[in-house]
Amino acid sequence: ALMRVGGRPVIPIWQSTQVPLSTWRSVFADLRSRGFDAIYLALSFDTQDLEVFDGFHAYGTFDAATATYARVGREVRYWPLLADQPAARIWAASAEPGYDDRAIPGRVGTFLDRRNGATYRATLDGAAASDPDWILITSWNEWWENTHIEPSVNFGDQYLQITREFAARWKQQ
Repeated sequence: ALMRVGGRPVIPIWQSTQVPLSTWRSVFADLRSRGFDAIYLALSFDTQDLEVFDGFHAYGTFDAATATYARVGREVRYWPLLADQPAARIWAASAEPGYDDRAIPGRVGTFLDRRNGATYRATLDGAAASDPDWILITSWNEWWENTHIEPSVNFGDQYLQITREFAARWKQQ
């Protein structure tokens, strides 16, 4: 799916920290000079990256229920007050129902139990508590890492119902 904000596509960049910030600066300047403007989100929690990226996104949610998410939310929110060229930045926190890559060859076997929806609720609440601009869900249909929320034989539409309940509550805040 493609997300647009103000007519600009939102492009979360996976493993953005594997490329030097100076390279990203050049790439974005080149793209924008050619008319390919977008909202570029780094998979990073390093505020230095906000000098080049339009904000941060999170993919995995192992930090969602910890102080890390809250810290990142505050840093993104207050970054414009400390920057040489202040501009608002975006914080897109993530939530997920669980994680299990133990059946994938070559993986270390990371497991985060779904706990009958409790993990999803906890990561949604942790994401919301970090004062994000958006909450992204990992994932709709990533079956191989067991992060899917689309209806399934094992879970029915449980995760869609949790999403509906949470979205209604979050919209009222």
